[in-house]
Formats: sequence, C-alpha cells, structure tokens
Amino acid sequence: MPDKRLKISDRIAARIIGGETVIVGLDDNTMNILNDVGTFIWERVDAGKTLHEIIPEICAEYEVDEQTAKRDTETFVEEMLSKKIFLESDD
Repeated sequence: MPDKRLKISDRIAARIIGGETVIVGLDDNTMNILNDVGTFIWERVDAGKTLHEIIPEICAEYEVDEQTAKRDTETFVEEMLSKKIFLESDD
C-alpha cells in the first residue's frame, strides 16, 4: 500500500477547524471528525502525496517509528477508503 496514490472524494464537504478536519458526506449526511494526525494525512493526500511520501513526514512530525507510522497510517487510510472519503487515484 505505501506507493498508493489517493484522492479526496468529490462527494464530501470538508473544513479544517481548530486543527481538526470536519467531513460531511453529501450523499448520506454522515459526519466524521479527524484529529490532528488524521488532518496531517488529509492535507498531504489533498496535495497529491503517496503514502510512501507521507509516512516519513509523520515520523518526523510526531516522533514515531516507521513501523508504527506505517501500520497506523494504513489502518486510517483503509477506514477512509471504506467510507469512500478517500478514493484510489488513477493518476
């Protein structure tokens, strides 16, 4: 999964408020709130970075080892994919 390029779905509305991302699904009105780490990942996905590029940035920003960052990031991304908030990009 580390080389996977993602994009943010166009079927959501999102705003970053106080360091947290508030996401509302346009089809079902579900709401999700991302903490600071989730928002950190969100911003990098939005910038077009791959997981391979994001994981070292997480290690540096949060002083966490690569194995933990990889595991936790992949779990987060799988959850966002299952909710159709993130989509796999063809680019």
